[in-house]
Amino acid sequence: MEGAVILYWGFALLVAIMKSQVSATSVSLAVGKPSSQPNLWSNRADWDADKGNDGNRDSNIYNNHCFHTQSMWEPWWMVDLQAVYYITRVDMYNRVDCCIDRARNVEIATAITNGAWSRSAYHSGTIGSSASLSINNVQARYVKLTLKSVTEYLQLCEVEVYGYSGKQNVLL
Repeated sequence: MEGAVILYWGFALLVAIMKSQVSATSVSLAVGKPSSQPNLWSNRADWDADKGNDGNRDSNIYNNHCFHTQSMWEPWWMVDLQAVYYITRVDMYNRVDCCIDRARNVEIATAITNGAWSRSAYHSGTIGSSASLSINNVQARYVKLTLKSVTEYLQLCEVEVYGYSGKQNVLL
């Protein structure tokens, strides 16, 4: 019976290790990764794309932790995660010192290759101060947010992307 207990304990430990390898991250995969947007509002370099994934949720744009595009048809922001992950969730933190209604009709598109986009989630209407969109374990290297079917400014103060690498331990 002692051998059975050791075998069970060993199996439970192996399962725990495997689960830890595929669990979603608790830190945004996007923090510090290369990001881009089509243009800058008023050429303000302090409101460029990298403010959308600097790890700071400060919602006052004048503290320089938010990005801001010019008004345009379907403005967008995207991040290159620099590796392929299974994406489970995208959290967006809006600017709240002004203009909270601008962030609306947000499409989350994902791609393994930049340009080969497919819609992974959509939020109809305004996002309020923040919104969290679930994504069904879609494999992606690139994540892109677009305000669909509107001419507007896109300004958010943080975009967090959560997921996991999919690496698993294998018994030999």
